[in-house]
Amino acid sequence: MLSTHLLRGISITGALLLLASCAAVSHTGPTSGPTAKVRFVASVDELAFVKQYDDTNCQKNERKLVTVREGVLVNSAQARLEIPGSKEFHKNSAQEISVRAGKPTHFMFSGRTSTTSKTFSCAVPFTLDANVGQQLEAHYRFSPVIGCTVTVSEITGGNAEKAERRPVGFFTSIVTPATKGCKANFDNPKLF
Repeated sequence: MLSTHLLRGISITGALLLLASCAAVSHTGPTSGPTAKVRFVASVDELAFVKQYDDTNCQKNERKLVTVREGVLVNSAQARLEIPGSKEFHKNSAQEISVRAGKPTHFMFSGRTSTTSKTFSCAVPFTLDANVGQQLEAHYRFSPVIGCTVTVSEITGGNAEKAERRPVGFFTSIVTPATKGCKANFDNPKLF
């Protein structure tokens, strides 16, 4: 007969696998009109998410675009659009998607990281205004000094092993009047 502890462990493991399978996100991108490519990268050991909004305050039309993580990611589709430098990252820590070019697109990159005694969660709202055919990279990092950051770079050349980058934007988790709704949205996430 199975012990109570073993049954509890099996139940918890099953529930975690079920929840993890819900983490997969399928983003098809624009089907017509001008587009650009964006690679979202997270240098964190736990899950990180990118959501898109129709406003800078993260209130209108929220949609989850990608889930990334350095390490195992259950039920993850590897979105790759042949942006140079794709092999520089763990296969689960980067996803590449198409976005509408020629108009500002609003995102929130959120994630968490753990130390031996604490888990830190952090989010960075940012806006991209990509040009037609442009290849961009939004790299999410956690810093114990300033919280989390997103560095946006234009990929100007290279190959699969190494990209040539030109930084074009730097965003932090510092709340501004234009993004205070993003903090409220991050503090009270929607479950579905």
